[in-house]
Amino acid sequence: YYRILARHLEQAISPAVDQKGNRVSKKMARDAAVNLIRIIADQGHDTDAERNAAFTVGTRIFGDWAGNPEIQISSDQTVEKLNEALNTLSCINAAGRQSLIEAVIETVAHDGELTVMEGELLRAVCASLDCPLPPLLSTSQEFD
Repeated sequence: YYRILARHLEQAISPAVDQKGNRVSKKMARDAAVNLIRIIADQGHDTDAERNAAFTVGTRIFGDWAGNPEIQISSDQTVEKLNEALNTLSCINAAGRQSLIEAVIETVAHDGELTVMEGELLRAVCASLDCPLPPLLSTSQEFD
């Protein structure tokens, strides 16, 4: 929630700030994107097998650009690492953002369930990237 609030406040203070001069290298963007998918896979799935499968599905969206990322899902996926990844990814172009959102959605949707945690992570990612939230959440859907 902090991430979403901070992003909205930044936009309210400086709505016309141009980020074109604030680019990152392809390697930094790739590392941040893969780390984000790791975090999403870790938070949204209970077993190592589910996490690994979700990570593989999510990174497959990136194609050759992702290289051959190692799964390496561990318990050290922290809010700080999520913020680092999102700060880096906020500087990528529109096509990169679209691919990233698709990868996050595929990772979240891998097991056919959308938990509250996954929904909130998706909301934070979309807010951080200035992208509208895809229509995944239904008001009639019950969450665990």
